[in-house]
Amino acid sequence: MAAKITVRQAETAADRAAVYNLRYQLYVEMQGLFADIADHDNRWLRDALDDEATLLMAEQDGQLIGTSRLVWGAQGFDAALRETFDIARFTDLISEADMAVGSRFLVLPEYRQSPVPAHLFMGMAGVLVERGTEIMFGECEPHLLNTWGRLGVRAFGVSEHPTNGMLVRVALLPGDVEHAREIDSP
Repeated sequence: MAAKITVRQAETAADRAAVYNLRYQLYVEMQGLFADIADHDNRWLRDALDDEATLLMAEQDGQLIGTSRLVWGAQGFDAALRETFDIARFTDLISEADMAVGSRFLVLPEYRQSPVPAHLFMGMAGVLVERGTEIMFGECEPHLLNTWGRLGVRAFGVSEHPTNGMLVRVALLPGDVEHAREIDSP
């Protein structure tokens, strides 16, 4: 029987350090990305958005195997997030305080074709619902759009990232139960 997958919020400085280290392993070491902003001495990848963000941890047998981040509109989005997701386009309909940005979604390669990504995503969705979030923005590489679509995420544009290249802008409406049922999303 496979070991249980748990998803929880990072609560301690040690938890956050483990998340930053996993990001470093997967982004910097494996993909060759973000070396210019990484902390090579500590083997961390973190940025100012992490200070107020909720970091999620997917674990199995005490090992960190995946992570994601939620940045909250209630704390105020920075200029880069406002531009990337065209936040102003939505503020006539939804208060910025009811928005979030999901990012830094990473899973160890050996777990990517397992239930781990879905568990991590559902952990994010649970936090969004708990906080009464109306919309979560994110980005994904084009080849992952169908995967995210099966989880209820909808595409709404493209952006050009200086490091990652072309990315698809996506949004999740956590309260759209009808859409989730239509697509048989978990």
